Amino acid sequence: DMKKLKATKVLINTALALIVVKGVNNMVFKSARKKNLTSDYVKYDFTYKNTTINYIKKGEGSPVLLVHDVSAFSSIYEWHKIIDTLARKHTVYAVDLPGCGHSEKNAITYTVYLYQLVIAAFIKRVIGQKTDIVTSGLSSAIALQLKYYDPKLINKVILSAPIKPSSIEKLPKLTDEFVKNMMNFQIMGTTLYNMYTSKIGAYIKACSQISKGNRQLKRDTYRVYHENAHIGDSKNKYLSSSLVNGFMFSREKYLIPAIDDIYIINGYDEPDRKAIVDEFKELNKTTHVITINNAKYLPHLEKGTTFANVVLKIMNGQI
Repeated sequence: DMKKLKATKVLINTALALIVVKGVNNMVFKSARKKNLTSDYVKYDFTYKNTTINYIKKGEGSPVLLVHDVSAFSSIYEWHKIIDTLARKHTVYAVDLPGCGHSEKNAITYTVYLYQLVIAAFIKRVIGQKTDIVTSGLSSAIALQLKYYDPKLINKVILSAPIKPSSIEKLPKLTDEFVKNMMNFQIMGTTLYNMYTSKIGAYIKACSQISKGNRQLKRDTYRVYHENAHIGDSKNKYLSSSLVNGFMFSREKYLIPAIDDIYIINGYDEPDRKAIVDEFKELNKTTHVITINNAKYLPHLEKGTTFANVVLKIMNGQI
C-alpha cells in the first residue's frame, strides 16, 4: 500500500509539474506577442494545400518577389527597408514562408522542396507572370531549385548573403529523424524551443547577423525576432526541429552550373563571404557579386537604400 501511495504521489506531482510547464509555455507565447510589432506586414492571404500564407504587395511595374531567410525568427520584416524604394518602379511581393511570421505554422517536416512548391504556386496564382526573385540566407536554395526545375517562372536570381551550397547537401540520417521527433514533443519540445527563441536567444541571433556598430538596429531586430518566433502556438517548433536536424537539405551544388543570371549581394563584414563567393564562382563563373560595406548577413536590412538601388540596377540590366 505504501508503494502504491508513493507511486500515486509521484504521478500526481509529475502531472502537476507538466501542467505548470505547459502553462508557463503558453504565457511565454502570449507575452511575446503583446507589442504586435509586425502587424504592418499582414495584408493578404494565399492558400496552399490548406495552409494560409501571408504576403504583401506594393507598387506597379514588372514584378519582384522577396523571400526572407528560413528560421523561426524570420519574416517579411527583413525587407521593410527596401520595399518602398523598389515599389516606385516595380510591383513588389513579399511573403512569410509557411512556419514563419504571420503565415500558418503546421506540425510537419519543413524542406526546401516544400518551399519550392509553395513559391512556384504563389508565382503562378498570385503574380501570374515570370518574376525576378530576391532571397536571404537559406532561401537561396529555394530560388536556385525553382530556377533550375521551373525556369519559366523565374527571371533573375538575386541572393542576399546566400549560404554555402556545400553546407546543405548532406542528407539527414535516421538518428536525425529520431532527434527531430524528440524536439517536437509537446511539452519538452516546446520548452526547449522557448529557451532557444527567448529574448536572449533572439538578441544573440540579431547580433550574429548585424554589424558591430549598428546597435539600435540590433535592438529593434531582436524584439521583432522574439515576436516572430511566438506568433502562433507550440507548432512553431516544427520548423526549428527540421532545420537543426538537416531536413532543409538541397543539391543546389549540382544545379548552379546550369543556371544563368545569378547575382550575389553580400555584406563586407560577413566572415565567410569569400568562401561562399569562391564556391559559387567555382560552380558558375558567370555569377555576379556585389559587396556592400558596413553590413554583415542582412545587407538589405542594414543598408536598405544601397541594397535596393543595387537590385534596381540588376533588374534594369545595368549590372
